[in-house]
Order: sequence, then C-alpha cells, then structure tokens
Amino acid sequence: AAPAAPTAAEILLVVNHLEELANVWQWVADNCARKGDTLSIWHVAGPSVSGMPSLPTAIANQLRGRGLGNVSYRQLYSSTGDPRDLGEQVCRLAAGNPAVKLVVLLNYSRRGLLQEALHGSVSSHLSRYCSKPLLLLQLPE
Repeated sequence: AAPAAPTAAEILLVVNHLEELANVWQWVADNCARKGDTLSIWHVAGPSVSGMPSLPTAIANQLRGRGLGNVSYRQLYSSTGDPRDLGEQVCRLAAGNPAVKLVVLLNYSRRGLLQEALHGSVSSHLSRYCSKPLLLLQLPE
C-alpha cells in the first residue's frame, strides 16, 4: 500500500500589532508551513483597540500563492487588556482544534518591565499552559 499523504495542518500566528505581521509571516511560511497547510493569524488586542482591522489582502494573496491552503484572520479581545485572559483564549481555541500543529507567537513586550512583572505576558502564559507546540519568535531590534 502507498504511504498516506500527510494531512494539512493549521499553524497559528499570534501577533499583538498588525504592522509587525509583515516582518514575520514570510519566515513562518518558509520555516513552519507545508503546501496545503492553513495559516491562521490571531491578533490579540486590549481595550485601546478601536474597530476590527482586517487581514491585509496582499499578504493573504501572497500566502495562498505559496501553496498554503487557506489564510484566516481572527481578533481576540480582552476588555481589561489582561495578558492572562488573552493567553487563555489562545490556549483554549488552539486546544479545541485538532488540526493545529504549531502556535507561533511574536515574543516581545511594549508594556515595560514593571507591568510585565506584575501582570505577566501572553508569551509567559502560553509557554506554561499551551497544549500545542509553541514557537516564540523574537524580532531583531
């Protein structure tokens, strides 16, 4: 019997700021995805965000052109801005989807060391509680 073809998987790319998406999606597509995989971009946002931004069409088209099966966008929102709440949303939604093979998070903080020490971060929550493999990416300064 012929070996079974690998099934398409979903990769979650979690970003805090959409403008930084352009810096990381190409690396994720080149290093984490196979043809036919789904890339889901999840934007975690706090109470300062107004409106519902959409995934830039050009990026979605380029990813589809590279053979990814689908590109989707979802905004996760916390009215309090609590990173634990946002991290828990990511953990719960990723765990509930058996197709998810990898969670990729842009690992950075603009909140400052004191806020980070008092309230934690999305990345620290995911590194402790995410049931899926987790890749933390650090953008160069």
